[in-house]
Amino acid sequence: MTEKTIEEMAHDYAVAQLSSGIGATTNDIEEFIKLACEVKKQAKKAQKNIAEDERRCRW
Repeated sequence: MTEKTIEEMAHDYAVAQLSSGIGATTNDIEEFIKLACEVKKQAKKAQKNIAEDERRCRW
């Protein structure tokens, strides 16, 4: 799975919202960007923990 940028995720969200006929307001997109940033932050933290665990197991 390739890592998407926040901008790519926001774009995909806006396109999906508009395609569904629901529409997307600026506030919707801003909230999604905040969510996407938090998801990326948590994923990075989890990946770091996994890498540290793997490093410890090698010894």
